[in-house]
Amino acid sequence: MNSFESQDRGMMKWGGFLLSEHTEYLEEEKKMPKWETPMDQESIFQVLQNIIENRSVAAIQLFKADATEPDPFIEGRIVATEGDWIHVRATEGIRVIDLESIRYIEERGYRKWYK
Repeated sequence: MNSFESQDRGMMKWGGFLLSEHTEYLEEEKKMPKWETPMDQESIFQVLQNIIENRSVAAIQLFKADATEPDPFIEGRIVATEGDWIHVRATEGIRVIDLESIRYIEERGYRKWYK
C-alpha cells in the first residue's frame, strides 16, 4: 500500500463527531426496557411450571393501561400461588401478580457476582 491509499475505518472515523449528550442518550436508550412479544396463556403456564419446578428466577413483564413505555421487568422467585395469583419475592418486597396481567415471562438463571 502506498502513501495515497488508506484503509477506510468505516464508522470508527465518525465516532468523534457525536456529541457527548447524544452518546449518553444512546447508552441510556440501550438500558431502557423494551416491549416483549406477548405470550399466550398456555406458554405462560408452561414457563411458570418450569420456573416453579427448577426454583429459578422469573422475569415478568405486565400489561399496562397507558401502553407508552414498559416498566422494568419484575425479577424474583415465585414463593406462592393462590388461585389466579402468584406471589413473587422481588427486591422491593413481595409482589402479588394476577396471571391475566402477565404479558411476557422468562426463566432466568442465577447471576454470579464472582468469576
